[in-house]
Amino acid sequence: MERLTLTVSDPWDFVSEAGSNVFITEVHTKREATGQLLLHLPQPVHMAGTDWHWFVATPVPDGSWALSGLRQQQATSEAWPDESARWRGGTPAARGTWS
Repeated sequence: MERLTLTVSDPWDFVSEAGSNVFITEVHTKREATGQLLLHLPQPVHMAGTDWHWFVATPVPDGSWALSGLRQQQATSEAWPDESARWRGGTPAARGTWS
């Protein structure tokens, strides 16, 4: 499994349990048609009483990546790109870059 280092720039308070905005991520799946990545974070983001381990990263034209949190059952479903397209709040969302 490929590992990437992700630095979240927006929002500034998007942090892991360790208090950092820098995440070591594991690329679980890549959708060739869209360029989207399904990421697993061993160190979760904690938000609204929930630990978030799964995110969809979608490339944006400025070279950064838009991140949308997924619940475990969404991440293990074949429909995960569609789930992230319907994001309307309530799950973590951020923007970041790889280093």
